[in-house]
Amino acid sequence: MKWMDPAPIKCSECGGTFPVTVAALKSLRAVCAGCAASLAAVGEGMFAEEARIGRQIDLFHVALELDERNGWNVLDTHDESEWTLEGLARSVVGFLPPTAGGIAAATELVAETARRVAPRLLSEVGLEASIADLKLRYAAWLAIPAKAKPRPTRSRPSDR
Repeated sequence: MKWMDPAPIKCSECGGTFPVTVAALKSLRAVCAGCAASLAAVGEGMFAEEARIGRQIDLFHVALELDERNGWNVLDTHDESEWTLEGLARSVVGFLPPTAGGIAAATELVAETARRVAPRLLSEVGLEASIADLKLRYAAWLAIPAKAKPRPTRSRPSDR
């Protein structure tokens, strides 16, 4: 991510605005030129913003790869308020045939795609544990007799 360098930083202690280099802010050792107060919180905020934006870009790459590889339209049907791997999996369910395994199969497909195009997403959210849990729940669901299973109520996005 590009930042204005030097960045005009307003000190929370003295209220003055001074130019501070991005390198100094990211070192978490920058101090205000007016009162020598620490500007570490500003540098931490920069790191947090870079991580947030990077995560959004990685999620976009996963959705784009799912679309391109499978001929789907996940990017258009995905609810951007749920811009997470789990949210992508819920969107993918609508593109899978009913016999494919529902959310467990969709989660595994999203995770496999993320492993290829954005592996750091998996380490962030612990999706590997979620996949294992979903597989167990799906296996339990398969063990329920067909007459006792609830009927699906969600239609595929392509049917709408």
